[in-house]
Amino acid sequence: MNIMVDSSSLINVIKGNCVDQICQLKDMKYYIGNIVIRECSVDEYEKRVINGLIKNGKLISANHNVPLKEFLKIKNNFKIGNGESESIALCNELGFSLLCDDRKARECGKKILGKEKVFGSLYLLKRCVDESMMECTQANNFYREMESKGGFLPDLEKTYFCSN
Repeated sequence: MNIMVDSSSLINVIKGNCVDQICQLKDMKYYIGNIVIRECSVDEYEKRVINGLIKNGKLISANHNVPLKEFLKIKNNFKIGNGESESIALCNELGFSLLCDDRKARECGKKILGKEKVFGSLYLLKRCVDESMMECTQANNFYREMESKGGFLPDLEKTYFCSN
């Protein structure tokens, strides 16, 4: 599955220290747009992690510009940020799924791409548990780490990661 990564989810998995585990999920290729790269380059640590992921082939620069008209239509109609607008427009144009932790942008993505093509970082942690790449307690710890470092994530039942 080809996944376009938005800055909200990428920052969350970096701050939650679970980016390596998520990048090991089978059949997943992660892409990033140019605007999102710039948004994530404000913080030096995040910039180093992202550059390392790109260098190691775990994150692929989309190197694709969306038509300005499409970008502005999404941005203005849904009142979302530049990175979210770019990610959704790229997904729509390239047929990718969207990884995004921004609630407003996810709702926009669901309207444009379809509900089945939009998910957040917590879904990927659950996939890691389902594929026996980590224990559910470890996924809960990553979730708490993301929250403690400023991630705006939904409240979860303690069994979210552990239920099959």
